[in-house]
Amino acid sequence: MQINEGQQVVVAYDFSTTSEVALSAAITLAARAPQHVLHVVVAVDDDHRVPGLPTDKVDYHYTEKVHEHLTGKLATIFQASAPDAEIHFFVHVRIGKPAKEILGLAEQIGADLIVIGSHGWRGLDRVLFGSVSEAVVQIGRAHV
Repeated sequence: MQINEGQQVVVAYDFSTTSEVALSAAITLAARAPQHVLHVVVAVDDDHRVPGLPTDKVDYHYTEKVHEHLTGKLATIFQASAPDAEIHFFVHVRIGKPAKEILGLAEQIGADLIVIGSHGWRGLDRVLFGSVSEAVVQIGRAHV
């Protein structure tokens, strides 16, 4: 599904503070340049669930709940931060490891830009928890 109209911008979102900053930057970009189309992607799996939306099983039904929750949240954010802007967006909820799903969507839509937050972890925290933003850069670089 290659999308050719406008500039395709993938925004990685996981409901964290850093992803809120990334989303805010992407909204500002889209509000100033209406040719940009935002693709907000949330990757869920058994290790990455949405805070406030508990589940025993990450499956299609869960992704529907996440999609509905995020779409409502985005409507509120758009109204508060860019009430007069016409922002074109899609919400994508995928099951899988975040870095792989972010890059998979970017490739599928022919993304021009990926906006992703970083927790800025260093040392042991980085080893223990990893860094999705770093993985996106490293995997993406390997595919270029």
